[in-house]
Amino acid sequence: WGGDRRAVTATATAAARNTASFSLGTGVPALNAGVINQLLNALLGAGNGIALDLASYRGLARAHVRLLDLVELAPTAGTVQELLDTQQSVGELMALMAGALGPDHAVAIQALNQLGGLGLNSLSVTVGDVLNVSTTHPEMAATAQVNVLEMLMVAAQVANGTKLVNLQG
Repeated sequence: WGGDRRAVTATATAAARNTASFSLGTGVPALNAGVINQLLNALLGAGNGIALDLASYRGLARAHVRLLDLVELAPTAGTVQELLDTQQSVGELMALMAGALGPDHAVAIQALNQLGGLGLNSLSVTVGDVLNVSTTHPEMAATAQVNVLEMLMVAAQVANGTKLVNLQG
């Protein structure tokens, strides 16, 4: 043991960044399609017409649309502010979202088209009541992405107004 001594050295470099994030989730793994179907049927007055399966809700939850894509598809809007000021039926809003999604979101597109086919054009919302863009220059939000399921649920709640919803257990 003994004679030669060896010096061992170690050098390390570390960096730290302050990052922050937030996420609004829909709890997809625990999602019960029957309950959410009941909720949407009650909010939208669709009787029992809404009968999406869990895969459809997962597709909607995984899909995002950009405000700019909605502006480009909305027939009466040329800017984000004009889109926000637009009165749309719930069915029209679903059609806009379906049109804004790419082919990699086929399940979400099918679900939106199925919902849009239920005649939900009697319920309308002002898009700005569904999407709260709180900047002095709304055009800066053009590339913001919005979750399709969250937008659908908020639109249903806004269209429902102040009516109470009674879900059967």
